[in-house]
Amino acid sequence: LGQATTAIAEFLDLVERTGWYRTVVTNAPLANAEQVLAEAGPRDRFDGIISAVELTDAKPHPLPYLIRLELLDGQPEAASRFEDSRAGLRSVVSAGL
Repeated sequence: LGQATTAIAEFLDLVERTGWYRTVVTNAPLANAEQVLAEAGPRDRFDGIISAVELTDAKPHPLPYLIRLELLDGQPEAASRFEDSRAGLRSVVSAGL
């Protein structure tokens, strides 16, 4: 886990230098996501959390990612994303990212 944590920190350093927004889009309840990020250490490295539990549709529906884009007035073709589940990947593809 130590190497993975270092790699994540280095990646977040790079992303911060680019000026890109960093948001967690999750199907987990907001309190759970906040706790996991706080315990792992990188919570302050993200601009926000979109919890699909609080939306009408969760992943694999595209809504969580579409909400994130809407909040930033972003264009899907200009967004980058990283996923760890098939439902998340279906959500990303359906959102046009």
